[in-house]
Amino acid sequence: PPFFYQAPERTFWFSPSRGRGYWYKRQAVKTKELDFHLEQVQDFTPTPMTVSTEIYYSGVHPYTGKPVSCARTRDEKLAQRRYFFWYDHTYRREIIDSLRRIHRPDLIEQLYPRKK
Repeated sequence: PPFFYQAPERTFWFSPSRGRGYWYKRQAVKTKELDFHLEQVQDFTPTPMTVSTEIYYSGVHPYTGKPVSCARTRDEKLAQRRYFFWYDHTYRREIIDSLRRIHRPDLIEQLYPRKK
C-alpha cells in the first residue's frame, strides 16, 4: 500500500515498486539524497473499501495485477522503520548488516559513504 512520511512543512507519498523489502531500502537512499531527516512514519491502518486496503489484504494491485509487498508482522514493520531513520546511529549497524546479507554494497556506500 502507499504510505506517507512527513518532513517539516511537507508530506510525501511512496508506493512500493519492487519485491519484499527492496523498496524501503531504496527509499532510505532517496530520503538521504533529498536531505530529509524524517521525524515520524505512520503505520498503515486498513480502511474498508479503499484500494490500499485491497492491496494490503490481497497482495496484488487491483488495477495492474502486479504483486505488492506489504510489511505485516511486527518484525517487518520494525525493519522497515529502521531504514526511514537511516541517520540514527542506533540503526546503522543493523542496516549495514541487512544490506550486506542481500549483497547491496552500493546502497551501503550511498547511505554511509567512506570518509576520504
